[in-house]
Amino acid sequence: EQAAFFVLEAYDGVKRQNVLDSPAARAAFRIHCRYLWVVQLAAWLLVFSTILERPLWCTQPHTMEKVEHPCYNDMYPSFPIPYLSFNQHLWIEIPLTAVIIA
Repeated sequence: EQAAFFVLEAYDGVKRQNVLDSPAARAAFRIHCRYLWVVQLAAWLLVFSTILERPLWCTQPHTMEKVEHPCYNDMYPSFPIPYLSFNQHLWIEIPLTAVIIA
């Protein structure tokens, strides 16, 4: 257990001071190490979910006033991919953010 702590400390490059050495602290650290991949996966899914988010130039009212159909204009390049609506993207973003915060 202590070796795992030193490996993580070396990997992060951060010297940790005042390390608690109690059964509860060791259990919490084991839980942290066990579920760290879930948090990292949630972060990567958040990054990749922005690909399916409609570009800002398609949704901003002042752009839509200046250019007719900005998503289909050559001046604002877009790819022909299915975009999620704002509510659909919110349903993906909120649980992933909750996983990262928890």
